[in-house]
Amino acid sequence: MLSMNYFLLCAVFVLIFAYVVYSYMQQDASKAQALKEKVIVIDCRNQNEWDRGHVNVGNVLHIPLPQLENSPKLAKIQKDTPIMIHCAVGGRSAKGKMILEAKGYTDVVNSMTVSMTEAALKAAQ
Repeated sequence: MLSMNYFLLCAVFVLIFAYVVYSYMQQDASKAQALKEKVIVIDCRNQNEWDRGHVNVGNVLHIPLPQLENSPKLAKIQKDTPIMIHCAVGGRSAKGKMILEAKGYTDVVNSMTVSMTEAALKAAQ
């Protein structure tokens, strides 16, 4: 029983460590993306989340994840346009990034959260 608890504790530690490393990598990618000309930010959170607060820097579109694949807003964006996509924690925006890449968008970064996106955009100004 002790070895099973130890194994679970180690597994949790590894997952947390991996998430922290991934977050730092995405933070660097977000900062680099924010420096690009004409970057577009997509917030893929739901309407209630958007209404509670959203990024107010740059060109920001609100396209909830369930609507992302068929959104008419995407038709106006060229496939090579730099895009930053975020949600509340990073999970939905990771799915959104995959949807955008499957649709042919070639320069997409998961900027994970509102605060990470905003910080990257403000640092780029």
